Amino acid sequence: MKYFSLAVTALLAVGAFSSSAQAQCPVPGAPLQALVGTWAFSTQGFQVPFFHFLAAAGRFTASISPTTGRGVLTLTATSSLDGSIVRQEVDAGNFQVDDDCTGGTLRFNLSSRPIEFEIYFVNADEITLVGNTNRDAVVGTAKRVVPVACPAVALQALAGTWIFSTDGFTAQSRADYQILTSAGRFVATVALDRGGNLAGVLAISATSSLNGSSTRREQDAGRFQVNTDCSGGTLIFNLSSRPVQFDFYFSGPNSIVMVGIRDGDIVLGSARRFGTI
Repeated sequence: MKYFSLAVTALLAVGAFSSSAQAQCPVPGAPLQALVGTWAFSTQGFQVPFFHFLAAAGRFTASISPTTGRGVLTLTATSSLDGSIVRQEVDAGNFQVDDDCTGGTLRFNLSSRPIEFEIYFVNADEITLVGNTNRDAVVGTAKRVVPVACPAVALQALAGTWIFSTDGFTAQSRADYQILTSAGRFVATVALDRGGNLAGVLAISATSSLNGSSTRREQDAGRFQVNTDCSGGTLIFNLSSRPVQFDFYFSGPNSIVMVGIRDGDIVLGSARRFGTI
């Protein structure tokens, strides 16, 4: 009887686990629905065996084809392979979701470099990614995008104070990679330029380290642009010690992901609006 009780308990536990896993699917019997929507992603790592450095950020929209019933992706991505930059590349892809909605597969059919990921759901609005392309050692995250209300002046979507952090590498030459990290805050405002046109202006306070050589609390200026659809834009930090540039993508009104677009940089980061949770 004791062993019978243990067996029943084990079966109940398996059943409970199975129910819990199935409960993750928003539509029973339709696992693809779990990924439908727009997501902001960032990934970073290496391509082996020669250890080429990789960093990428962007957004993808997952939908279900009405004709085939398969999962399709439309995506915009900025990527850096050993500091060679491809900016805001628009392309397509496809996806699959496991029957229990615990994970699945993403395929980005980018013209510059197709990539594939295995994904695992953290919750309904967040996933982790690991590279599934041969020779890639890449990990990342993606979060479901909270729609940003796009104001009449798109620059206003970024206005405010943001706290950022970045890390990665910079190539002085293809044989000389240096470690680069930074953190700080920037205040984004909309002002008139000399020609009387609206322009995005940044006031920056940053601490950075280049191969262990630190520059503390550097105060400087910069510029920014926001895409007309408020999906993202560009940041330019005119730091005296080392100017840096990023493409950024909104993951919500108060959060962005950033990837370096300065030649030679393989840098990834994020920023949050000050005071938000």
